[in-house]
Formats: sequence, structure tokens, C-alpha cells
Amino acid sequence: MTPVGWGAIAVLAIGLVLALAQLHGLRRQFSSIPQGDDEMIGILQRLDTEMETLFTNASEIGSRVSDLEGAAPRTLLQSGVARYDGFPGMVGNLSRSVSVLDASGNGFVLTVLVNRDDSRFFLKGVEANEGLEPLSPEEKAAVRSAGRG
Repeated sequence: MTPVGWGAIAVLAIGLVLALAQLHGLRRQFSSIPQGDDEMIGILQRLDTEMETLFTNASEIGSRVSDLEGAAPRTLLQSGVARYDGFPGMVGNLSRSVSVLDASGNGFVLTVLVNRDDSRFFLKGVEANEGLEPLSPEEKAAVRSAGRG
């Protein structure tokens, strides 16, 4: 499940806990129903107000879940890594290309080329799983790897 999905579940769980707490309070009030009509009318009015609050809270939770669902496609969720030797004579697969993409294949590729004397970093944009600049074969592999995740 995606982080957005877990976030939506957490919001719903918090809303459910709040609703259950309010329901517990309502049950306590019903267990001690008074004998007088005036007190009964007061309790019913308070219950009506509390139910209105409960429905308002449920509506707000639904709105927040909709916002999260709308943001989900733009959330960077998929990643892929390619390990390789970036320079001739280097061994150990110390160079890396890491891609981070959203559900539509938009994001970036970060490449770190490791040499005996230095390291070089490159950052390239990706749209629809294609580089905005030419991608190396290793960077393409990282993008493909993210698409499978």
C-alpha cells in the first residue's frame, strides 16, 4: 500500500476513534435518562447538537481523504537503482543511478559516478518515463526498475 493510502487509513482511523468516543458519551447519557420532561428535552437538544458535530467531522474527513487521493498521482512513490562501474578500470560497482518517479513516470534520476580521485553527480528530469535530457543506459535501467516497483 502506498504512503498516501496509509495516510488516508490513518485519517479514517482517527475519525473512527473520535466517533466512537462521542458514541460512548451518548450511551452514558442514555443510561441515566431522567424522569422529568424538561431534563429529557435538554438531553435531546444536546444530543442533536452532538450529532450535528459528528456529521460535520465526518464530512471534513471525507474532504481530506479526497484531497489525499487527488495528491496521490503526483507523489513520488517509485524508485529504482542501477549499480555499475562508471569508469574504465574501476571495479566493485561503486557508481549508482537512482530514479524517483510518481505514478505517471515523472520525477528525476540522480547519478553518482565514482572514480578513484573524485565523484561526479548528475540530476536529470524524467517525464512519462523518458529523460528530459539524454539518459545513459544505466539511467534508463534505473527508470525501468522504478516503473516495475
